[in-house]
Amino acid sequence: MQIMNEPVGISKRARRAGTRSCVGCGARVEERRELIRIVLVPDADDGFGVAVDLRGTAPGRGAWVHARQSCVQSAARKGLPRAAKAKVRVDYQTLAAQIAAQADRRASALVGSAWRARRLAAGADAVRAATTTGQPLLLVARDAAAAAKLSQVKQAQEDGRAVAWGTKSQLGALLGRGEVGVVAIEDDGIAEALRHAISLSVSFATTGSVGSAAPEAAKQVH
Repeated sequence: MQIMNEPVGISKRARRAGTRSCVGCGARVEERRELIRIVLVPDADDGFGVAVDLRGTAPGRGAWVHARQSCVQSAARKGLPRAAKAKVRVDYQTLAAQIAAQADRRASALVGSAWRARRLAAGADAVRAATTTGQPLLLVARDAAAAAKLSQVKQAQEDGRAVAWGTKSQLGALLGRGEVGVVAIEDDGIAEALRHAISLSVSFATTGSVGSAAPEAAKQVH
């Protein structure tokens, strides 16, 4: 079997135009952020396994799919085998688990980057100060019921600037501190990337993933 290091299921004309095709629904897409790359990994049986590549930079033969459940389900059932023209050992749960896990790792890395760049305010008092001088994205731990009730968090939620992710212990560990219930992300680029990663984590959440838990705070911050 010949292995080519280029996306499968995409016409040459689409590649020249800078577009990609979803192997789930077949639609052509120009916006890269709407898609998830799936790398086809050759196996010993002349078929393929799969590895999700959220960053879109891993080597190997790849296919693209919309970042939505229906397209990933369709890709797992028939889109990936059809694009690869070979047997692909994959199911939706496997893909969903990989997507959620990578999205959680991406979110963790972004929080750490914001902290190191001093573009993150941690804790209720620091968040209050940050919201008086700007409109940061507020990240609320999913088990931080008290933080979710803060007036600044409620206002941010109304403005679409609040998301729930992780736990107080997990946020604190990323910052080298004890438990942290809420942080403010003061870098717009990091905030946008973080929002996207958390959206994927929640959409494809499986048991055990960060996005799967839904205690009190998560019910208040969407």
